[in-house]
Amino acid sequence: MSNKLTYEELERKIERLEKEVDDRKRTEKELQEERDRAQRYLEIAGVILVALNSDQTVQLCLFRFAIVSVRKEVVVKCSD
Repeated sequence: MSNKLTYEELERKIERLEKEVDDRKRTEKELQEERDRAQRYLEIAGVILVALNSDQTVQLCLFRFAIVSVRKEVVVKCSD
């Protein structure tokens, strides 16, 4: 009994692997674009960027630099 794959089986395996590589490259590109988009938002916002969930919890909070003075106390419920 042999464990050798047929030519057709090898072709199917190669096709699956090529698809996995393509999917991974596409996902990596999408992640890089999302990272770049977030960076541009932060650059435009200048100081702070906060994204809230529908239940008003913080999903994302980016600070460019420390805020020197705050006149009003701010309480933020952070999500897990």
